[in-house]
Amino acid sequence: ATVFGLVPAANRDPEKFRCPAQFDLDREDNSHIAFGTGSHLCIGAPLGRISMRIGLPMLAAIPGLELARPVSWEPIYTFHTPRAVWLKHPG
Repeated sequence: ATVFGLVPAANRDPEKFRCPAQFDLDREDNSHIAFGTGSHLCIGAPLGRISMRIGLPMLAAIPGLELARPVSWEPIYTFHTPRAVWLKHPG
């Protein structure tokens, strides 16, 4: 049998996670594989983590910020990544 593992499918096990397809920053017991591990750890992992730790709260703190249009996704199999995320501010 051929098995093809896809990173976007990781951490979506309904037996382990309540609402596995929902984006939940407060998800508990989340030993995710987003940046790999051990000798396969992504060299950019620390930068990605600190960017999200600082950037997401800054965006969330902007009153009235919302999506300007639906997010369009890249049609690739190995990563679940947006092409662009357009935001608008009422001010």
